[in-house]
Amino acid sequence: MRAFKQLTRCGHIYKKGREIALDPAEYLTGSEKIVETRDLPGFTHDGVTYESHHFYIHFCRYERDGRNPSANPSTRRFSSVLVIVNHGGGWEVWSGDYMLAAALHRYGDDNMGAFWLCWYLLDSTKEALHVGRHEASREYRQAFAEGRLKKRKLPRQNSVKIWIEPPATVEAVA
Repeated sequence: MRAFKQLTRCGHIYKKGREIALDPAEYLTGSEKIVETRDLPGFTHDGVTYESHHFYIHFCRYERDGRNPSANPSTRRFSSVLVIVNHGGGWEVWSGDYMLAAALHRYGDDNMGAFWLCWYLLDSTKEALHVGRHEASREYRQAFAEGRLKKRKLPRQNSVKIWIEPPATVEAVA
């Protein structure tokens, strides 16, 4: 997978007038189970408050088959990680692979370092998505202006194929 991706974003969840926590179980895949959780509430550091965010790191692993312990799909300690954040806008659920799980787990008791790493992961991923959208938008606008944006209807597939032709190369006249 090698990705850190947002699975969902929602507002605050209320039951009987009180806010309740998001249930991470619905974001697990297959026989995956949460085997360890780290609770990282916000804090104040060097006069800056981070209390608006509360991170929950859920380390996940596939269950072993009791009849055949060697049938586990992976011998790694964790199969994935869920990073859940609660902030002023509600809840966000992010998913990462086993490498990110191992990296986050190595922070051990350094809750401040793990908190900042989670914050950085969310910010950098959102910024990368923003830059990618901006670049793709610019590329499509430029291709449209130059007449290189092509399309074809695919009626049997009930879809449309859209692509950008490469710019025409101009050969130098000698």
